[in-house]
Amino acid sequence: MISYIHKLLLRFINKLSRDRYERLINSSDFKSLYKNYGFKSEEEWVEAARKIIKENPDRLVQIMNYDTRNGNFGKYFK
Repeated sequence: MISYIHKLLLRFINKLSRDRYERLINSSDFKSLYKNYGFKSEEEWVEAARKIIKENPDRLVQIMNYDTRNGNFGKYFK
């Protein structure tokens, strides 16, 4: 019974996290950043962001904190 409740809570927490990131990714402000990060289209930017979130959500935070005016941003996408 405890195991069932634990799994249920984990699913709920994961769903909340996914929903939060989806709201961010679908926002027009986020999509408009694609040029700053060297992408040709909003779709490419959103696809890369989803991939990064799936692998490591904290990495997206690092990317968003990076000042794109100062240096090679491409290292974050390797």
